[in-house]
Amino acid sequence: MVDADLKSYFDTIPHDRLMALVASAIRDGPVLSLIEGFSAAGHHEGMARWQPTTERPQGRSSRRCWPTSNLHPLDLLMEQSGCRMVRYADDFVVLCRTEDDALAALRQVEGWVTANGLRLHPDKTRSGTADNRERGLNSRLPV
Repeated sequence: MVDADLKSYFDTIPHDRLMALVASAIRDGPVLSLIEGFSAAGHHEGMARWQPTTERPQGRSSRRCWPTSNLHPLDLLMEQSGCRMVRYADDFVVLCRTEDDALAALRQVEGWVTANGLRLHPDKTRSGTADNRERGLNSRLPV
C-alpha cells in the first residue's frame, strides 16, 4: 500500500487547471460563474481584506469540492493501473496486490502529482504492507 498526503494542497491548487476540470463536467455558464466566484473570493480578517493569489479558501464549504474535482483523474489512473485508491480530501491510500505494485503506483502518483503542479508531502508519504503498518514499521520513501 501507499499512504500519501499532498503538501500544502489548498495553498497550491493550480486554479486554471481546477476550473478547466470543473468546466469539463459542468456546461452551465451561470453555474460555472458562481463556482468561479466562490473559488476566487477574497478573505476578511478583522477590517482588512486580502485576495489570495494561489490558494483556495480553506474555511468555506466549497473547500471539499476542490480535491474531488482536481484529484478525480488520479483516482482513475490508479483504477486503470489495477490499484484501489481511497481518498479523503488531499490524503489518500493506494491499495495494491504486491509491494512491487505499490512502488510502481507510488512512481505513477509522483509523476501525476508533479505534472499537475502539486507535491507529495515527504514526511507523510510512505509505502508498506498492512502487517508493517499495524506494527508501526512504515518505511518512508524519498519523495
